[in-house]
Amino acid sequence: LVVVSNRLPPAGPGRPPPAGGLASALSRALGESGGLWFGWSGAESDVEAEAALSSDGAVEYAAVDLSAGEIRGYYEGFCNRALWPLCHGFLDRARLDRAEYEVYRRVNARFADRLSALLRPGDRVWVHDYHLLPLGEELRRRGWGGRVAFFLHIPVPPPSSWGRLPGAGELARALAAYELVGVQTARDAEAARALLDAHGASAAAGRVEAHPIGIDPEHWRDLAAREPANPLEPEAAGRPVLFGADRLDYSKGIPLRLEAFERLLEREPRWRTRALLVQWSAPSREAIAEYRAERERVEALAARIEARFGAGSPPASEGSVGPVRHEIAVREAPAVAAAYREASVSLVTSHSDGMNLVAKEFVAVQRPEDPGVLVLSRGCGAAEELREALLVNAGDVDALAAAMAEALAMPRGERLERWRALSARVEGSTVHDWSRRLLAALDAAPPAGPAGGAV
Repeated sequence: LVVVSNRLPPAGPGRPPPAGGLASALSRALGESGGLWFGWSGAESDVEAEAALSSDGAVEYAAVDLSAGEIRGYYEGFCNRALWPLCHGFLDRARLDRAEYEVYRRVNARFADRLSALLRPGDRVWVHDYHLLPLGEELRRRGWGGRVAFFLHIPVPPPSSWGRLPGAGELARALAAYELVGVQTARDAEAARALLDAHGASAAAGRVEAHPIGIDPEHWRDLAAREPANPLEPEAAGRPVLFGADRLDYSKGIPLRLEAFERLLEREPRWRTRALLVQWSAPSREAIAEYRAERERVEALAARIEARFGAGSPPASEGSVGPVRHEIAVREAPAVAAAYREASVSLVTSHSDGMNLVAKEFVAVQRPEDPGVLVLSRGCGAAEELREALLVNAGDVDALAAAMAEALAMPRGERLERWRALSARVEGSTVHDWSRRLLAALDAAPPAGPAGGAV
């Protein structure tokens, strides 16, 4: 098995596995069979060297550096200022720059050059995410005739939005090079088929399948067990905690949950001293202006709520602590897992998300005798599976405030009933099940052809 992703995880003897998201899923899947993981090292270099090889147990790693110009044009530019906002529905944030698109294509071509030299007959190549849409086509152009799957972890936009991209038709037709095009949900599969048909890639449309990604629940319970103390204390002071843990990304809806909590405190003053919202925000893509602006917005909202309802604000008593704690830091995985375990409510409020594994991680680590409540945006792919969560429409502040109130007041019997149904789904479709199903589908798929139908 050969996995290809934009970034490689930190690798080496003694390093812990990644805690969440794509890196965690692929580490667990690849570790099951062994193989090669190829991607960007994260380092900058103007020397176009061969891939640097290393190994960790059964997994080999092949790392390629990018130049400063490639980082600006490919990663910070077309990937994260065009594809990312457009696929998440933020058309007003998308920067549609033809020159950055050309850098994106050149990086994919260079990845294909370096990877094709490492491939062996019988390998199965599994390409991941929006950074590498045309990689399969580039491999075909270099003579690779083996099986190649592509999996898109983020949402699929409608054809009208996709059509605004530089090279929209080229990118859509490039997907014909893959035997299998995997997406997260049935909703995304329908959107992908419509997009591909609209751009003359009907052959690829017939290869689209929904394969929702899971987690390793036992791994997350093991992480939580390493942190027996409650990481939300002493700030919680025994109060129920509404908890969010996200990258500081404008797609995650962090300002929305703060505004909704503020609305709740306005409407129900009793929660001003009886509940605490804790938000752990991991810095992300700080070289990009939109991400710096999001950080400033979140910090300002948290400060405003503290000023309005914190210590000294009625009906707070002398010596009380405020209702919001916002921390910008990268927390270790055991602390995150323990916070999920201790939280009364998990807030997963993305405007749009391919899946959002935080929702599943929260469910996995709950105490079976006294579980918390998951509040989940319908904009997340996870909402298609986790129907017993308190589901809210993305962007609806009033509905989210009402869901917070319902979650805080929910009786134990209802919490148990909802959690048991959610847990059965999370336990019944793990990341290992996901990888096995997708690779079995790749093995069963008809060949895509020597050049994916394109030359």
